[in-house]
Amino acid sequence: MALLAVHSVVGGACWNELPLTTVAVLAEAVLHANRGGVFAYQALGALGVYVLLTNWSPLQSKPAGSEPPITFEPVETATPQRPRQVKPGVVVWDHLDGLEAGTHFHFEHDLKDGDPTSAVVAMRRTGTLTRGPWRTRIETSMRMSCTRETFRVEATMQAFEGDDQVCSRTWDRTIKRDLV
Repeated sequence: MALLAVHSVVGGACWNELPLTTVAVLAEAVLHANRGGVFAYQALGALGVYVLLTNWSPLQSKPAGSEPPITFEPVETATPQRPRQVKPGVVVWDHLDGLEAGTHFHFEHDLKDGDPTSAVVAMRRTGTLTRGPWRTRIETSMRMSCTRETFRVEATMQAFEGDDQVCSRTWDRTIKRDLV
């Protein structure tokens, strides 16, 4: 492909202000342009679009490995802080005033031989953040099943601060299979 300098005049508009269809026509003209030097090409004469293509040459490429590798100066970073695990699924970030983060997943699936519409997949997750007396918890669940005509997705999300529920959402969607 050739690199080209493209100049156009459409009532004073720059080439990048042209409608996309006009640019597509001009790009097509560029691809099929005269391969010799400077010339003028009139496109979409009814709109008065004139394009001047100049200084084109084939794109130059170099063999892999012929350029020196790019090197970067080392960047100063903070010392990595690692959490300490207090029990499975729960870690404490001591440098964040003892922020405790926990997560628990439960995943299950089922499929009966010879019955693809019996496929069911379900997931439950509980995530917690605590520091001192402050406690938050988010519980999510998702279940996906299907019939011959549809997929069904059921999901819930509940958020708690302490023991008080502060948010709850439920979704139940049916999606046509469209021969899937």
